[in-house]
Amino acid sequence: ARHCEAETGREGGAHGKVYEESVGLLEVRNGGLGTTMWSGTDRGVVDQLIVQVPGPTDSYVLGALSRRLLLTSARPPQGTSGGPSLLALRLQRLNEAGRSDDIARLYARAGVSQPTPAAAMEFALAMLATGERDAACNLLGGLPVGGDPGTDPVAAFALKLSIFCQISGGMTAAANLTVDLAREQGLDAPFFLALAVAATDGLSLDASEPRLFDPLTYRMMGLAQRALPGDGVGRLVPALLVPVAEDGALDPEVRIAAAERAAALGLLDGDQMAAAYLAVAYTREDVAGVRVGVEPASPYRRRALFHQAVLDERVPAGRADLLAMLFFREKGGEAYAATLAAHRGSLASVPPSNVLTSFAPLAVRAFVELGDRVRAGMWLSVLEGAAADTQQVRELQAVLRLIDPNTVAGASLPLLADANAEAIPPAPIPSFLQPALTDLAAGGAARDFAALEIVLLDALGLQLPAAVWDALLVSGGLPGGEVAPVAVTQRLNLASDQKRVGETVLLTMAALSDSGVGQAHPQTLSETVKALRIVGLEQEARRLAAEALMARVSDGT
Repeated sequence: ARHCEAETGREGGAHGKVYEESVGLLEVRNGGLGTTMWSGTDRGVVDQLIVQVPGPTDSYVLGALSRRLLLTSARPPQGTSGGPSLLALRLQRLNEAGRSDDIARLYARAGVSQPTPAAAMEFALAMLATGERDAACNLLGGLPVGGDPGTDPVAAFALKLSIFCQISGGMTAAANLTVDLAREQGLDAPFFLALAVAATDGLSLDASEPRLFDPLTYRMMGLAQRALPGDGVGRLVPALLVPVAEDGALDPEVRIAAAERAAALGLLDGDQMAAAYLAVAYTREDVAGVRVGVEPASPYRRRALFHQAVLDERVPAGRADLLAMLFFREKGGEAYAATLAAHRGSLASVPPSNVLTSFAPLAVRAFVELGDRVRAGMWLSVLEGAAADTQQVRELQAVLRLIDPNTVAGASLPLLADANAEAIPPAPIPSFLQPALTDLAAGGAARDFAALEIVLLDALGLQLPAAVWDALLVSGGLPGGEVAPVAVTQRLNLASDQKRVGETVLLTMAALSDSGVGQAHPQTLSETVKALRIVGLEQEARRLAAEALMARVSDGT
């Protein structure tokens, strides 16, 4: 089928040449940030900031924003660069984040026939990760010949890819010659070369394993019939996590370990996570055991059995009990994101009910973190109907209010339509802010939560009466956190005021990439939320605010 120019990232030119700087998968209608997102931004600024786009991240908002930025089809920024092409920089960040499937789709759809060497290397790494060996080997033609593998990473990669492709194509003699050439030229890859010798001659050479297994090394391990070591899943680069999770030839517990890591980084969906759990063989006695506390030693097998137990339970109240048992156990742990993903359908199958009020706080939390504000609101209504007047309920109300003011009854927020509007006479304090003022006076964690809530409401454009700021000042000011460099936040304010969308998103990443959303200082969070809102990314601003506030919700104990 013929794709339109905006869809494929093609730009007109002599002989229909594709300008690789602008190719992408996304346009405005399917999540892109717009073809003019770099308007007004200097290329040098992009080169400086794009390296701060987070690779693997456990923040849903930062992960989604970075993916949209890197995959948007847009005219490149003005100015020159002495470094890699903008496409190569984008691909490098996508690979680092584990989004090789996106790169493979981009390569297939955008038709980049002659990528620069740096971009060709990134494309090949993605193809290797996704198991598309022929496509990776076809990219050899775009990689340099004769460079110094000791100083040029692209030349080193080209040599290693040549060896891999020769071996996988049955060209053993040619591969041995290339291995000898690589050694003569000073290629520093002893483990890779040892794998190549094992794959061609069956010889076992001593060579220490690398700290991380990249896609080329991992695929060469397959040719050499070398299994991952016991701690190997923790040493896979993110791009390999989903392929390993979906490899039916591997041990189920290895697949689960990879899938749970991928879920923590937002790289797979609930069906993929469930498939990994369902790969574990079990008996009915195994499943019955975990329901009463008789558990296997392996945490991976335990979570797989819990997943099966939840699927087997037909009574909603019983399913709610099992989910509560599982979620409370995993909350705060490495497998919590996997638990959320795998059990999304089961959570949705439990109807909100007044007889499940003890389950309701967990459900609200889970659906907020899954991005389902409608179901989160339904479960919050259960709590409100039961007159559950607890600190946790009050805080969950505040989080949902940030996502959507209409989710919480009586929470219509007077927003400022224009930052330069004439001053409005002092307004009374809205009733929904009274609990925040009470918490400010109470001190402790409740005060910190209320202070952040107030700052985020202000960043989202709510006109706060002076009395609210007075109460915050009297209570001791803002809680602590990691503060972004002043130069970053100043540039962020300038970029957003001038509606430079791409630059605003880049600077948001730069402001939050070191600390993460949960540990950032309220002032830094305020600056980033406000900037996203100003450039028209209000939904993202609200999700960022909610993610930050959710990190401070009390556990109800």
